[in-house]
Amino acid sequence: MMPNQPKRFCKYVNCNVRVPAGTSYCTKHRSIIARSMRESFYQKQTDPLYNTILWRKVRASFLRQHPLCVHCKQAGYIVPATEVDHIQPHRGNESLFWDESNFQSLCKSCHSTKTRKEMGREIQ
Repeated sequence: MMPNQPKRFCKYVNCNVRVPAGTSYCTKHRSIIARSMRESFYQKQTDPLYNTILWRKVRASFLRQHPLCVHCKQAGYIVPATEVDHIQPHRGNESLFWDESNFQSLCKSCHSTKTRKEMGREIQ
């Protein structure tokens, strides 16, 4: 029978929790790594839709027609929109991706905040 192997540190940056040999991350960081892998997979699935000339034209046209961030406007601020956001995430569904009734103009800050919430990374 082999002796127990020594525990190692979790591979997550600055984590000092020891984990059993053969395990890379502690329980806390295992879920964070799994989520980032899911997000990476999701991004790879949707990137081709954004990397088309048609999307660039549709996006530019929508921003010309709707130049202000709708979230900031509701809060009483006048901020130029820089992003076309899908109100309901399309998750690769092309009909939902191209549906202009599912678009809204947002500034970078509002779009990033909304995306973080959708991905389950709420701002504390």
